Amino acid sequence: ALRVIGNLCTPDGQLAPPDIVKRVGVGTRVRMVFSDVSDGLALPQWTIDEEATQPIKVWRYAQE
Repeated sequence: ALRVIGNLCTPDGQLAPPDIVKRVGVGTRVRMVFSDVSDGLALPQWTIDEEATQPIKVWRYAQE
């Protein structure tokens, strides 16, 4: 198994706003996007895969 850590972002690589973060949990289908840091260097980030079938309910810790 390969695990890659990254932030949750919008498809254009901006950090995801709270309303998007509240939709994500274990089981959410995501895809990798890259945010350019400098010439030849990019950070892997995650965005919700809008083309994938998403689960009806995802697991997540209780929120306030």
